[in-house]
Amino acid sequence: MVIAPIQNTAASVLSRQAGDVATLARSYLALTRMAALATCPVLLGIAATAPDLVQTLFGPQWREAGYVLLALALIAGAVTLGFFEA
Repeated sequence: MVIAPIQNTAASVLSRQAGDVATLARSYLALTRMAALATCPVLLGIAATAPDLVQTLFGPQWREAGYVLLALALIAGAVTLGFFEA
């Protein structure tokens, strides 16, 4: 949700820099760093509090679903780092 609008613009910008590998590499790393800076703290916070967060929001009968949220938050963090490859 946060990164998707940036991806469209990034594809255009990165394609214009295809001739200069050094500039392309710097731009790609800058985009990846910004994406990680924006999303990883949030996702790690969700992962750290997932069972309690789910229990608070949905009730004690849903506490076990918090472990699913924990896994999804960790996977989403890894996916974010490779988001601009496509």
